[in-house]
Amino acid sequence: MPLLVGNTLPVTLIRTPVTMTPVTLDAARELLHHADRALSFWGHANTLRLASRLLDYNLKPATARPALILDNKGHPGLDGCHTNTVLVLSPDYAPGYRPAIGCEPGGKDILGWQCLLVTFE
Repeated sequence: MPLLVGNTLPVTLIRTPVTMTPVTLDAARELLHHADRALSFWGHANTLRLASRLLDYNLKPATARPALILDNKGHPGLDGCHTNTVLVLSPDYAPGYRPAIGCEPGGKDILGWQCLLVTFE
């Protein structure tokens, strides 16, 4: 089964029980490098290069701002491949920080990164 990786996972796509587990960056790198196949649904060009460098993995998606779809079991999919495992890598910002409308924050705004492994049952 492929591993999907992106910067966010919309909660509106959770239609079945899930387990969410924080993982270290090292563990995220291992997951990516040992996955049979990893598909990116990275949606923000402003953080793509930073995240790719951080994980030592090219996270450029096959299409710009791809959208996940759900199969009949409620599992997420992309490009015709479905899985039960999603890796989410999200930037940390200062408490209370909200970018201006229409503005995408860049590297100088990022204080750190968080990884979350989401497993769909």
